[in-house]
Amino acid sequence: MTAAVEIRELVKRYPGGTVALDGLSLTVPAGSVYALVGRNGAGKTTTLRILMGMLRADGGEAAVLGHALTPRATSRLRARIGYAPERPGLYPAMRVSEVLAFARSSYPRWNERRTRTYLETFDLPLTARVRQLSRGQLAMLSLCLAVAHDPQLLLLDDPFVGLDPVHRRLYMQLLLEENARFGRTVMLSTHDLYAASRLADTVGLVHRGQALRESPLDALYETEKRVRVTCERELPEEQLRLPGVRLVEREAHGYLLTVTASGGAGPESVAQLTARLGQIPGVRVAGVYDLDLEAIFLSYVESPGERTLPRPPDQAAEAALM
Repeated sequence: MTAAVEIRELVKRYPGGTVALDGLSLTVPAGSVYALVGRNGAGKTTTLRILMGMLRADGGEAAVLGHALTPRATSRLRARIGYAPERPGLYPAMRVSEVLAFARSSYPRWNERRTRTYLETFDLPLTARVRQLSRGQLAMLSLCLAVAHDPQLLLLDDPFVGLDPVHRRLYMQLLLEENARFGRTVMLSTHDLYAASRLADTVGLVHRGQALRESPLDALYETEKRVRVTCERELPEEQLRLPGVRLVEREAHGYLLTVTASGGAGPESVAQLTARLGQIPGVRVAGVYDLDLEAIFLSYVESPGERTLPRPPDQAAEAALM
């Protein structure tokens, strides 16, 4: 599958020594909905701004829609990209109708029918001034502006901030339609893990400017598990740290392990890994548990000191051991 966005070892430093991106590498498949998931300050906004040509990287390479990012290429690519920033920089005194007219004059292609559909769906008042709009209305207007010129790629920065549950649902439905019906690649940055799990077919987990894990969402669910083991006697944690075991947390009568296994029937599948755990003398595998995206994300980015409450495994589904 071709890539709509390809990033290799991207580095960005800000004045004062802040490192926003520290060798970030990502691949966004063409035609996918890709969620860039990370905590505040992980480098998500910086990444999108570099892809838009609004910032220049200090190192590494990036390509968008098959073109390496250069100043000349960036100016040509903007007509093929729709961008919705977290804080739209719109003139406060302009009316919604004036904002749309100004944007319309900037693009040779403008889908008036699609624009009207968005305005009606979001119930955006054409006569209202930008300064009168709520944060949620600004987010909806920003999406309308991003899709109105029929781009191939949508870059959305924290798009769900300020949306109430009804409008968030409408927003997500429209994104899925843009992807499924019109074939647009959607790359969104977010820490809204519910929305990411409902929308994305591929996720990239980022932390401190680096990619921790990049995977199709189905494969992520298949390979990230929690395993509960009980022990007949006290056991050094080191004995449980087999290849694929990422975290070992002590419990009253054993341990809770967070594991990353390969998919399918390979030598590092979940079944193979639990079988090897069960071969450790005095250890019994009591259960294998599925994880949702939030639990997976937290297992990668939480530091031990931030775990102030015990976190039992997700009981929604217990995977078969065989």
